[in-house]
Amino acid sequence: MRYELSDYEWCVINPMLPNEPRGIPRVDDRRMLNGIFCLSFGREGLEGR
Repeated sequence: MRYELSDYEWCVINPMLPNEPRGIPRVDDRRMLNGIFCLSFGREGLEGR
């Protein structure tokens, strides 16, 4: 099962992220965090590496 942020979790985290562009164009922050959490908390996670 893939870990994804709920709407409530995203509402809490979103204001803490920088909102000014710096350098290269930003990707979707929510998608990026979902990917990080999926690797960290997923079934296999980072333990196998």
